[in-house]
Amino acid sequence: MIVGISGYAGSGKSTVAAHLVEHLDGAVEVNFADELRQMAIRMFGAAPHNVYGSHEGRNFTLPCGVTAREVLQQLGDSVRRVWPDSVVYAWANRLVEAYAEYGMVPIVVADVRMRNEAEAIRSRGGIIIRLTRNADRKTERRWIQEMLRWPGAPRRSRSGLNAAVAQHITERDLDRYAFDAVLDNAHMTVADTNAEAMRICREAGIV
Repeated sequence: MIVGISGYAGSGKSTVAAHLVEHLDGAVEVNFADELRQMAIRMFGAAPHNVYGSHEGRNFTLPCGVTAREVLQQLGDSVRRVWPDSVVYAWANRLVEAYAEYGMVPIVVADVRMRNEAEAIRSRGGIIIRLTRNADRKTERRWIQEMLRWPGAPRRSRSGLNAAVAQHITERDLDRYAFDAVLDNAHMTVADTNAEAMRICREAGIV
């Protein structure tokens, strides 16, 4: 079975996913952006920790002059312009490879950002957990509006995202999606968040 993790940048998706991979029996992580990450490494000078690591690592400015997060977003935009399902298609191929190599193990997806990605998981009988940390979008969006209105306003928000990144389609395509579970981790410890994610998985039959 597949469990996908959704949430805004910095919500803890990678941390929760790593915990699930470690504690669900035989689990393997297969992410939608894996192909884009390899392109960022090979073509734009990103280090692995800039594209696979923490929220802070992805906000690192690469030799091309923009952050690793922005490179990934723009690469995704480019391939989706050619074919909207291109990222999902690549993920589905890697999913087949993972099952062939490891058997029918639990699959963890740490980067569910788009509606067609969520539907790809749902169509395969999976579930999607939404994390709410960094989801106080009223504060974030108010900052964005002020930044766009006043040229002298600061260029980055407290979460480290600039306005273009925070407004990107991958940050808002699932804003009104009906998730299988919403984990309100805004004021939870990492340990409590991980434990709650495990509980949700076990209740869904993912062991």
